[in-house]
Amino acid sequence: MRLAAGCTSLLPKHKQQQQQQQQQQQQQQQQLLQQQNEFGGSCTDSKQQQQQQREEAAGVQQQQLLQQQQRCHEQQQLLQQRQQQQQQLLQQRQQQLQQQQDQQQQQGQQQQQGQQQQQRQQQHQAHQQQQQHHQQQGQQQQQQQQQQQQGQQQQQQQQQQQQQRQQQQQQGQQQRQQQQQQQQRQQQQQGQQQRQQQQQQQQQQQQQQQQQQQQHQESRELAQKRRGLRAAALRRSSSSSSSSSSSSSSSSLAAAGPPTPAAATLPAALLLLLQQQQQQQEPTNQPQQQQQQQQQQQQQQQQQQQQQNQQQQDGMSIEKGSDEDYHLHQEILKEALVREVQLQIAHEMREEQLLDSREGGLLANPSAYKEGPLCFLQPETIRDLMVDGVAVQGGFIGEEMRRRCLEELEMMDYDGQFNELVKP
Repeated sequence: MRLAAGCTSLLPKHKQQQQQQQQQQQQQQQQLLQQQNEFGGSCTDSKQQQQQQREEAAGVQQQQLLQQQQRCHEQQQLLQQRQQQQQQLLQQRQQQLQQQQDQQQQQGQQQQQGQQQQQRQQQHQAHQQQQQHHQQQGQQQQQQQQQQQQGQQQQQQQQQQQQQRQQQQQQGQQQRQQQQQQQQRQQQQQGQQQRQQQQQQQQQQQQQQQQQQQQHQESRELAQKRRGLRAAALRRSSSSSSSSSSSSSSSSLAAAGPPTPAAATLPAALLLLLQQQQQQQEPTNQPQQQQQQQQQQQQQQQQQQQQQNQQQQDGMSIEKGSDEDYHLHQEILKEALVREVQLQIAHEMREEQLLDSREGGLLANPSAYKEGPLCFLQPETIRDLMVDGVAVQGGFIGEEMRRRCLEELEMMDYDGQFNELVKP
């Protein structure tokens, strides 16, 4: 750039110097011409020398000028090359700028396209939102319709439930009426059956009492006859009476022997009386108890027939003995009766214990004693259970049963109902 500036500055100076030199040469030539004219030929040689010197100097100057011109041309070429390089650089920069502009334009177009796409997407989303809103509205309408339908169904269900409740109430009332009617019928039937059973039992008791009275009368008559026979025998001889009395006592004991089957049959009769007393206290029993009672009554009737037959046989054997033998026989019967009743009670207690150990019997449920025939007897019943004027209260209840009743009284308060019953 400095060379170019120097060349540009030298060119006008060089032209000015050439012009000045030409002007000076012209002036010198004119002066030489004038001098030649003035002086003539004498001075021509000197003038020629001067002119040659001037021309040589001018040639030197021209050569210098030419060299300077060449340098300037070279500098100009360099400048041109540099200018071309600068132009190329400028062109490259312009191209880069154009490329950048193109890229920016492309980016702008892409941005515009992206914005357009975003706008389209937004429009599409807005459209979808509208569609969703419409769908939601449709769903809400459907839900409202479903809710209305559900409300109608609930109303119908409530109506049906009300109808069912009414029907159930009606059925319940009908069932209650039927149950009441059935209970009334059952109570009537049970009352009739109990009355019939009570009548039968009263008849059996009356028959038994009549039989006992007859037996007592027969025994008294036999005793009177024996006394008469004994008095006659004593009058005859004391030795014969003593021998006869010993033989009669041995024969009576042999005739009495071990406890007769009557001792085994008497507890059944006592149980029958106990069941009668329990039926009087509890008029409403269960059907199973009624069946059991009927079975027991049948067994008792059979036992009574056996008892009557055995008593007739006993009467025949007692006729052969004396009054002392008769009393001894009665005491043996009483003891056998007490023992038999105690054995029967022990057997029943064992059965209850077995039931309690297997499936929960009376011992597992103390309140069930109220249905049993032993602990809930009235004192009057015990007073009526007499055999030839001797009460069997102690033997019938027994020590074990008395202890159990006392334990039950401690757990359950029944106003001292058993106090008289369990007195020793």
